[in-house]
Amino acid sequence: MKKHIIDESPLNIEVAKAARVWRTRRDEARGQFPALGALWDWAHNYPPSETAPEYAFAPWVFFLNLCGYSVERYGYAPRAEMPQGTLDLCLLGDALRCFERHGFEDIHSAIEAIEAPEPTAENWEECYAEQYADELNA
Repeated sequence: MKKHIIDESPLNIEVAKAARVWRTRRDEARGQFPALGALWDWAHNYPPSETAPEYAFAPWVFFLNLCGYSVERYGYAPRAEMPQGTLDLCLLGDALRCFERHGFEDIHSAIEAIEAPEPTAENWEECYAEQYADELNA
């Protein structure tokens, strides 16, 4: 019987802790704002391409521009075409309806949690060490 060797190096332990925190935050954001999660997932049907980069994740980027997140987070609004499909528009409308009961801060925090890349050994310190410091040291 083959034994699996688990790398318990300090780095892998920290990455595993960061991944748990990341997963919890992402799941909480998707639970509170399912319409944002649905739009994010659907937007992956628009992958980046060399011939039409402006269509990369178009419904999601268009939403970020509409709600002011792009300018607040990146300092500019990336070019994004108005979604044309019926499902695109319905998902966009559902995501915008989140503002009926929630403010910009709550929704922008959820966007950050949904967009955040999963922690890896290569990115965890840059992306998560400071951001999750309190939770990682608990």
